[in-house]
Amino acid sequence: MRGRRTVWTRAGQLSGILLGLMTMAGSVGCASRAPRIAPGPGVAEPTERVQRGAARAAADRISAQEAEEAAALEAALLSRVDAVIARAAALEGERRVVVDGQAWRADCSGFVAACYGDEADLTDPELATPSVAETMWRTLSDRDQLVQEPRAGDLVFFDDTYDRNRNGARDDPLSHVGLVESVDAQGTVVFLHFGSGRVKRDRLNLEQPGRHEDEQGEVLNSWLRRGRSGERLAGQLCRGFARPLQ
Repeated sequence: MRGRRTVWTRAGQLSGILLGLMTMAGSVGCASRAPRIAPGPGVAEPTERVQRGAARAAADRISAQEAEEAAALEAALLSRVDAVIARAAALEGERRVVVDGQAWRADCSGFVAACYGDEADLTDPELATPSVAETMWRTLSDRDQLVQEPRAGDLVFFDDTYDRNRNGARDDPLSHVGLVESVDAQGTVVFLHFGSGRVKRDRLNLEQPGRHEDEQGEVLNSWLRRGRSGERLAGQLCRGFARPLQ
C-alpha cells in the first residue's frame, strides 16, 4: 500500500507538472502575438491620418481653384480698365468726343461717360443734382464705390473749378470730373479730362496740393481754375475719387 501511494503520488506530481507546462505554453502563445499599442497623445490613428490627408488635399485643390478663378477675374477687370483708359488717351487733344462713331457731350461728364461706355453705368437717373458730375459722385457714393487711394481707371472729382451758379462765390461743389490714367511712386496722379474746350492731360498731388511744381520743375498740380486769387490748383480743388469698376 505504501508503494502504491508513492506511485500514485508521483503520478499526481507528474500530472501537475504537465498541466503547469501546458498552462505556461498557453500563456507564452498569447504573449507571442504582436501586442496592439495604443497611440500616444496627439498621434492619430492610421485611418484618421489618411482622412486628414485627404481633407487637406481637397482643401488645397479648392484653394488653388479659387486662386485661379480670382486671378481670372482680376485679369478680366484689368482688361476692362485698360480699354477705358485707351479710349480716353485716344481722345487727347480732341474738341469733340466721339467713340466708335458715337458722339457724346463735349464736356467733362460726357468725356468720362464716353470712355466708360457700356463698361459701367455712372449715373442714377433717379437722382436730381445741379450737374452730371455731381450725379456721378452721388451715384457712386450710394454704391460704396468712393475710394481713398486712386489707381488707373478711377474717376477724380473736383469742387469750384468755375463759378457754375454765377454768384461770384466759391460754392460750386462737384463742378468737374476726370479719369485717372496713372499714379506714380510720388503720389502724383495723371488724369485725362475735358477742359478749356478739349481733352487734356493734367496732374494733381494730394501730398503737396498747394505746389504747382517741385524743385526739378516737374508739375505736381496743374492749374484748373482761371484767375489770380483763391485756390486754383488741382490738388487744392480735388474732392475725391471713385472706382466704377471693382
